[in-house]
Amino acid sequence: DIEGDAVHIDLIPLAGDNKIFRISSDSNAIILGNPTLGQDQINFIDNINGYGVGDNGLFLRTTDGGNTWSKSFIAQNPIILTKIQFINQSTGFITAANYGKKIGYIFKTIDGGSNWNVATVDTSGVLLDIYMISTDTGYAIGHEKVFKTTNGGNTGINDDKPDNIFDIKIYPNPTSSQINIQLKNLENQDVELTIMNILGEVIYEEMFHNVEGELNKIYALSQLSNGIYFIKIGLDERIFVNKIIIQK
Repeated sequence: DIEGDAVHIDLIPLAGDNKIFRISSDSNAIILGNPTLGQDQINFIDNINGYGVGDNGLFLRTTDGGNTWSKSFIAQNPIILTKIQFINQSTGFITAANYGKKIGYIFKTIDGGSNWNVATVDTSGVLLDIYMISTDTGYAIGHEKVFKTTNGGNTGINDDKPDNIFDIKIYPNPTSSQINIQLKNLENQDVELTIMNILGEVIYEEMFHNVEGELNKIYALSQLSNGIYFIKIGLDERIFVNKIIIQK
């Protein structure tokens, strides 16, 4: 609310043709963007520390209230960054989308944006918005769905359906040669297990019908390169996504 204050409008140049408009008063600062940077793509946690995302995987950071911005690139086309939220100066989250393959991503940093890792991949659709209640719990929003995490984005749950009690264990993680997937408390359910790389490309896919009680599967991964992979578990109409790391 800047009513009653003297209002100033500054035009702050960024790389190339990108610019940020800053509307400020004696007591508040509101950052708006040109079509390259929308208002939802900028997040300030206080008067001086702000973060933004733009085209071509652009990540922006300011520590002086928006006067100057540092930039880096954390993703490449066709991945588009859609929304950013920082919980504090260290921990932040970005939703991203691959519209062509209809894949959603959650990027996470714990060092103020110096390094970003993919915390979650959701192959059921793109992710457009994120709202974190804390560093652990939050919601990412896609087309007609809500994607919930309770451990800082490391595991995601398609939260469109009411909660049921599923016991899911995936170990060891990190792994060098194989992964064990254990599901318990199943009640005559169809289960789809998918292992995919960070681009959403399917490496293994297996379907099980009318599973009662427990399901145990071991997959050999020794032929895969080091890096981040994802296990998608489909239980009827619910989807769970877990990140695994192959480290030899």
